[in-house]
Amino acid sequence: MKLSVIIVNYNVKSFLRQALISLESALNDIESEIWVVDNHSVDGSIAMLDSEFPSVNVIANKDNVGFSKANNQAIKLGKGQYVWVLNPDTLVENNTARILIDIMDKNPSIGMLGSKILNHDGSLQLACRRSIPTPWVAFTKLSGLASLFPKSKIFGRYNLTFLNPEDEYEVEAISGSNMFVRKSALDEVGVFDERFFMYGEDLDWCYRFTQASWKIVYTPKTQIIHYKGEASNAVKFDALTNFYHAMELFADKHYSRLSKGPLRLLLKMGIWFRYFSSLIGNLAKQSTLPILDAISLLSITLIAIYLKFHTFEVLNNYAFILPLYLLIWLISFGIIGLYQKSKISIGRIFTAITLGFLVNVSLTYFFKQYAFSRFVMAVSFAGSLFWIPISRFIYQKVSGKHRLEGEKSIVIGDETTANKIAQKIKDSFPFDYQIVGIVTPSKSIKSRNDPVLGHYEDIVELILLHRIEYLIFESDHLDLKWLFSILPTLTKMGVKIRLVPGNLSVIIGKSSVEELQQGQLIHMDYKYFHPLTQMGKRIEDLLLTIVLKCVLLFLFSNTRFKTDRWIEIKSKLNDVIRGEFNLIGLPKDMIQEFQGLNKSGLLSLEDITPNMNRNESERLALVNFYLKNQSIFLDLEIMLKAITG
Repeated sequence: MKLSVIIVNYNVKSFLRQALISLESALNDIESEIWVVDNHSVDGSIAMLDSEFPSVNVIANKDNVGFSKANNQAIKLGKGQYVWVLNPDTLVENNTARILIDIMDKNPSIGMLGSKILNHDGSLQLACRRSIPTPWVAFTKLSGLASLFPKSKIFGRYNLTFLNPEDEYEVEAISGSNMFVRKSALDEVGVFDERFFMYGEDLDWCYRFTQASWKIVYTPKTQIIHYKGEASNAVKFDALTNFYHAMELFADKHYSRLSKGPLRLLLKMGIWFRYFSSLIGNLAKQSTLPILDAISLLSITLIAIYLKFHTFEVLNNYAFILPLYLLIWLISFGIIGLYQKSKISIGRIFTAITLGFLVNVSLTYFFKQYAFSRFVMAVSFAGSLFWIPISRFIYQKVSGKHRLEGEKSIVIGDETTANKIAQKIKDSFPFDYQIVGIVTPSKSIKSRNDPVLGHYEDIVELILLHRIEYLIFESDHLDLKWLFSILPTLTKMGVKIRLVPGNLSVIIGKSSVEELQQGQLIHMDYKYFHPLTQMGKRIEDLLLTIVLKCVLLFLFSNTRFKTDRWIEIKSKLNDVIRGEFNLIGLPKDMIQEFQGLNKSGLLSLEDITPNMNRNESERLALVNFYLKNQSIFLDLEIMLKAITG
């Protein structure tokens, strides 16, 4: 066999389809095979391959094993004289494969070949021909010198920007998105280094080819289009962190002899400087709204101060309290969710401003020297109610982030019922919820137009892939046990939960409700898992445990309390203080249902309910009630009722 084409796919079904269609024409008269290694995609890629490309060899991994390991899986099975490692987000010309094969056939010293690569707009993708990042080359890239002096042979070596892209020449490295490799050379050099999860593995491979005296050649005689970033955008890990980790791994592997030298130190400093500067840049992009809010609040407060005192000379008196006012307001905005929403919610904005105002006003009672600022706070409050919504509207208009289709949502449940609910939501709340699709308990096969996105096991990947903000459950087939297992994860991801009630026999608790024609959408807010709730509960545990220790000191004179259960509780109160248990929480045998939850409660709702022969649904109902309604008052009630019997 002449050629083995290998593609690693992860949640880029549409791009993969186009890549395979372009390959069908390019491989028309060539004895070849295509291998697609899928890293547990949840976008229907496997179903698409089965139905539309039955001749393609598919390896379906149950986890995302990374780019290197996935490629190696197919490389070891490929039978071609040449191996073509290709990204799924590429398009090849009809003659690309034939031209690359002819060049390799005529030049047996070439071990690896790369063609010209274009961006989707037709511009040259610089990574298609580059140099190995020696300490100096890497430094010029990381420091920005390569961008400042692209035509310089000294500074422009990383992407060889001083060379004509229309000429063919030997290079040190090519892009991992398009690597045409001689199998005999590959057998000598070895497969990808699987320590590189994603990024860096192509440079490492090229370096090993050159070390083994195989030529690496760039040719402009044919070209492909690479939609750069589409494959990596679907990856659920931190791509930025992984990229710089790969750079450091490459340096550790190939420049260890410089480990104590100044060049090695310079390289490491460059890598980490670029990494942290990139992090700061990303953080700055995410902090745009908080910064704008801070500027607005500061401006309004300064106006209020001037209205009160007709001078800014009193600002020295506000040196401490003014930053505190602003911080409390911004924290209030964050708690209410103003930085998690893309839509303007006037009610949410007013609630956040009011919360910040009430907290700030209360501070004047604790700091008497700032009591005169209540007028300032009142004017600031009124000004914020007027200006903050306007500034939000202007920001979303200017940034293009304003949208009318609502938050991205998934309906979860039985396929037939979930489809009906999805249609009702589209009819009832066209501007509140954008239904992306449905998720079912079963692994149903998806066609191109099937609304089923995946099944329960895929929910975290689907949330990340589609940037989901709401999960809407239909209650008749709701698996509470499964829901509880992922609740801590969903809370950390900031996903909101809504419930369409049918049979509510196991759904207990207070909630706000939206009308849904014949049904309703119930807001299921499990605040128990919020970080602020956990901080408050820790303080509560310390206070109530001290109270309970004092109470039990007197009650244990009564033999009625000297039961095995109360003796066990008394013996573990110090463990609560150390943080090993919650005083009131979930039964020990129930926390295993929750991923990442490892602290049970010494007391629970089960201690104050008379039925001792509950089935699993009844126990889950009690857990559900507690998670939704947990507060210091409920915990205190549970403790007192447990004591009094």
